[in-house]
Amino acid sequence: MIRLTDEQKKILDKYSIEYAKFNEVNDLLDSINDTMLTFVDNNDEPLPQFIELENLYDSIYNSNQ
Repeated sequence: MIRLTDEQKKILDKYSIEYAKFNEVNDLLDSINDTMLTFVDNNDEPLPQFIELENLYDSIYNSNQ
């Protein structure tokens, strides 16, 4: 079971990441990573959305070890 806070769920919903369909945290993290990669500018610099998702990724990873 993946542990998620309400705040984490709000961010996942904001980016249309369907967290309920994942049984393993690594699968969810892979999906977050895929979404993160769409928020890089033409110079390969992260956009604010990338940073928000990166923080979310770290938070979910740390709370599910």
